Amino acid sequence: MPLVALALALAVQAPPASGDAATDLVDVARLEPRLVLDLRYATADNFTGKQLYPVARCLLRAPVAAQLVAAQRWLDGHHPGTLLMLKDCYRPAHVQRLMWEAVRGTKKALYVGNPDKKIGSVHTFGAAVDVTLAEGGHELDLGTPHDYFGTLAELRHEERYLAEGKLTQAQVDRRRLLRRAMVEGGGFKTIVSEWWHFDALQGAELAQRYRKLDVPLDAVP
Repeated sequence: MPLVALALALAVQAPPASGDAATDLVDVARLEPRLVLDLRYATADNFTGKQLYPVARCLLRAPVAAQLVAAQRWLDGHHPGTLLMLKDCYRPAHVQRLMWEAVRGTKKALYVGNPDKKIGSVHTFGAAVDVTLAEGGHELDLGTPHDYFGTLAELRHEERYLAEGKLTQAQVDRRRLLRRAMVEGGGFKTIVSEWWHFDALQGAELAQRYRKLDVPLDAVP
């Protein structure tokens, strides 16, 4: 089945994305159990040093979840044996505020969405995912950890850092493979500051279709 058709088929099997109801969110692991979960905000191993999620679940709007499954199907066809490893998915609005308060007034604030802005973080809309690659159950090296606050994680500097020896060819090749899977295979969009972050929608298109959510992760069936 073509990837676009697969995404549409999966989307119609899940609840429709009609606005801000908890039923708009689906558990991605139920659509594709092979996806590797490493949701750091469900542990204290994250930049805040605190556990922010009560459970380790990847929830997304139904069409976005379908896009993610399509990205994995692309990897299956182009790079068998490589799986997507999920670091973060839907993020409740109150958690976004906790993150913002942890970095406000510091240089790290450049990398965290301000919840008082119209968009803030696309994660709170259930329309963004942080993802990397894994093989044999082990995370691959893409040059920096998830949530690395610095230019080494930025897409626009990869060629320079490769030339300077700060990134290896293998690390850059893996980043490119991830982008191809997510953009070409899943229809996601990148952002310049984080190699691991992908949006299903951005800007006005996002605001017109979805609203920010503050549904707890453990409140979704």
